[in-house]
Amino acid sequence: MITAAARRSVTWLMDFHNKTVLFRVGDFVFVTYGLLVAAAFTTGLALATWYYGAVGLDPLQMVNVSVLLFLPGVLLGARGFSVLLDGKALFTDPIRTLLKPGYMLHGGVFGGMAAMAGYARFAGVSVLPILDAWALAMPLGEAICRLGCFVYGCCFGTPTDGPVSVCYHSEHSKVVRTRPELRGVPIHPAQVYATAAHTLQFLFMLALLPFIEHAGTLAGVYMITHPIIRAILERFRLDDRGRLGVLTHTNIYSALQFLGGVAVVTLAGGWMARPMLDWTGDLAVVATSPSALALWLVLATVAAMAFGLHYKKVGSWVD
Repeated sequence: MITAAARRSVTWLMDFHNKTVLFRVGDFVFVTYGLLVAAAFTTGLALATWYYGAVGLDPLQMVNVSVLLFLPGVLLGARGFSVLLDGKALFTDPIRTLLKPGYMLHGGVFGGMAAMAGYARFAGVSVLPILDAWALAMPLGEAICRLGCFVYGCCFGTPTDGPVSVCYHSEHSKVVRTRPELRGVPIHPAQVYATAAHTLQFLFMLALLPFIEHAGTLAGVYMITHPIIRAILERFRLDDRGRLGVLTHTNIYSALQFLGGVAVVTLAGGWMARPMLDWTGDLAVVATSPSALALWLVLATVAAMAFGLHYKKVGSWVD
């Protein structure tokens, strides 16, 4: 027999996508997206740290580097690409454009890679194992992030009369704010499709670990498989962030990422051999040390605030 509490839980979950606002404090609005992005970043860092230790890198040092360099690189890249996509608005109304919330995943990927490449060059170490660590972490992190997109209402799908659909009613969701004619209209839950696809991508890359011989190969595989997923999902997605001719911006960035991945996988055979994976280190001790815990807290807080905090209304950083 289903209890009243169980029924309420099921009802809440079925309407999860309309729970855009998590809470308010005065004029400040915190959206559920921020909580899920914080979970995605911390999960990704945990996986990357696990891989760092397995290939012989100092996990605690790399946690420091990830929080102090990788995170800013991701945020700056994701924000920068999003601003550039606004095109004419950046010149006609620059202040409002710069202060309007928005991030783009491909910018975050390129920004994070650039930050870690800069660190590797400065520190005199190979960037390949570092990129491999984040290539393993990114798919699961994105799977969680897309649940944030689902509840925020961005990256939304096209209308459908098929058996799988979702309807947005919340006035705070991006779907309703930007396309009010879609309120209550069944659309593809494109974000949930993405969560499922990137979870499978993560499992695939995890299964590849024992068979990879050269550092950099895992990063190349990520760069190839990610744009394939995006290309497939684009046909279900209506929020395409703009076009150049018949191609979406995502199509263009995905093509560049795919070609880069093919080049990396092709060249990886001539690069350094990947060290044998060693899982005997006690990474839990490292991850729960006081200094590491402080960095975890910084990471979660910055990610949550960057993606979750709005002012007075959802979709605004200024009144």
